[in-house]
Amino acid sequence: MALAPADGRRVGFAWLFHEERAGFVYDVVVEETERGRGLGRALMEHAADHLARAGIEVVGLNVFGHNHVARRLYDSLGYRVVDQSVTLPLEGLIPR
Repeated sequence: MALAPADGRRVGFAWLFHEERAGFVYDVVVEETERGRGLGRALMEHAADHLARAGIEVVGLNVFGHNHVARRLYDSLGYRVVDQSVTLPLEGLIPR
């Protein structure tokens, strides 16, 4: 959980899962008004530290390709792409 330094209110959180030796980040949320202050990075670093102390050997997550801010953060933290999905918009391909 991320707390605002000024008043201690919750401004973000990370939702984690783990079993055996693998962890997964289900969600990372930082309030829109608090973004750009390093809270997402702090949450991700804290999450990795927490999982490592629990004996977890690897952590993964999914991120949409259009989420450039999150992708830059994960890249800078050392996460690497191991799988990719592609889509094809079908609108307009079949005459109606």
